[in-house]
Amino acid sequence: NNRPNAFSLLKTLLNNNSQARQELVWIICTHILNDEKHSKKGWRVLNYLLHFNDEKLGEKFNNSFLHIPPKTDSMLTNFINNYLTSPICTFKSNYFYDFIRKLIPEDSRQCLEWFFESKPDCFKHNFYDTSPLNVLIEAYNGIREYERDEPILEKAMDTFDLLLQIPQYRNVHLRTFLKELSS
Repeated sequence: NNRPNAFSLLKTLLNNNSQARQELVWIICTHILNDEKHSKKGWRVLNYLLHFNDEKLGEKFNNSFLHIPPKTDSMLTNFINNYLTSPICTFKSNYFYDFIRKLIPEDSRQCLEWFFESKPDCFKHNFYDTSPLNVLIEAYNGIREYERDEPILEKAMDTFDLLLQIPQYRNVHLRTFLKELSS
């Protein structure tokens, strides 16, 4: 609501109740972000919750990427920028990369920047998931199609080379990528 000190009261409650923090992420992402009247407040609460260093909350944020509307706007851009520098980002999973992948048709360059900032070489949750590599390749192709001389493309290729130095990426992801390329 719009009452004075309402957000301060909510912050106090969230500081003292980890279960409420975890449940609120899901509620906001599934119900509030699609509501134009309340979405701005939902984004504000989500950005506040990014400051906690809580693995269970990180898992809830991972699942939330399945429900956040994939529409690039200033609120989403601000949220992802904050997410990537937050303690919660250390718990990111393939759902984050799948979400970024959905945004590539809207803004390949921004998705590639987010990819670089996400530290894909530190992605440890499931190396059998090809999501990080797919984001890199699809964003690269999205930019290259229109701007072949773009400097960010060189950085993308350097990152691709860096990822292939990691045995799990090289052994699993490259084989999958080559299969997709040949079909």
